[in-house]
Amino acid sequence: MPHIFLTTRRPTEPYEQVGLGEVAIIEDFHANSKRFAMRRTRSVYEVFAEALNYANGKLIQIRLLAADLQFDKPYGIREYPQYAMPELGKQIIAQFAALSSEFGAKIKYDPELNQGLVASI
Repeated sequence: MPHIFLTTRRPTEPYEQVGLGEVAIIEDFHANSKRFAMRRTRSVYEVFAEALNYANGKLIQIRLLAADLQFDKPYGIREYPQYAMPELGKQIIAQFAALSSEFGAKIKYDPELNQGLVASI
């Protein structure tokens, strides 16, 4: 059975500050950010993708794969995702874990795999 990968942009605050909702894509952000300085904000380029693992039709694991959209690169190269370096990966996962904890989510960072694991699905 094929794996299904979904992506979600986090944190959402930079997008919300320019009036964009949950379904906005990076192009929407850039179009709106010309009026704002948000495009120069590093956190907009620090994201993760969720890897959902299923067995027998049941969700058994959620992994958070930290990604870097290359904030420090020129505009033509920016936004091409690459796995975040371990230090940045840990920071991205820790930030999301802190935001998610108020909803009861427990996320731990696995430094060996450089990814977050959502506990108790």
